[in-house]
Amino acid sequence: TGDLVETLDHGPQPIFWISHSEHVWPGSTEKELPILISSGALGPNTPRSDLVVSPQHKILITDLNPVTQERHAEVLTPAKALAQRPGIRVMKGKRRVTYYHILLERHEILMSEGLASESFFPGPTALKMLKATQRQAIFRMFPDLKMDGPDGYGPKARSCLTCAKTEELHAPHGIGCANTYAASGRPPMRMAG
Repeated sequence: TGDLVETLDHGPQPIFWISHSEHVWPGSTEKELPILISSGALGPNTPRSDLVVSPQHKILITDLNPVTQERHAEVLTPAKALAQRPGIRVMKGKRRVTYYHILLERHEILMSEGLASESFFPGPTALKMLKATQRQAIFRMFPDLKMDGPDGYGPKARSCLTCAKTEELHAPHGIGCANTYAASGRPPMRMAG
């Protein structure tokens, strides 16, 4: 902890807590199987190399008009909502995975292999997936979480879509992915598909 990590909105920010969760199959539930986002699946060189994330990990996407390339809004969507897209899939044959959690002072957008995604957000679902000792460590840093739930941590970095809303958005409009281009002020890359 204390190391700095680059964020999309607020520059370098210190890591408050870092931990990991391990899952083994058989043993863990199928809904915890990782999602593989292949290199280039969300635009040229985005991500730069294959990226494995948890199904609930949120990826920053942009509602993008496929004709005009006009960007409407950046939103976060669960990785599992993108699993039907070319180059993105549930890793059904996976036997073991370790998910790493990086908690910052506030919810932030981080770059992972050139792909914008979220830092750890201690909401009810995420907290349930942690061990009791991990939850207690987070509650010591953010005591309001115990009383106020996710409101005790603060707002999310962007609005979050459900899987159903992601599909609804993709069908008529196409979805773009904000990545390192968003940080440089250049337009985001449109997702393949």
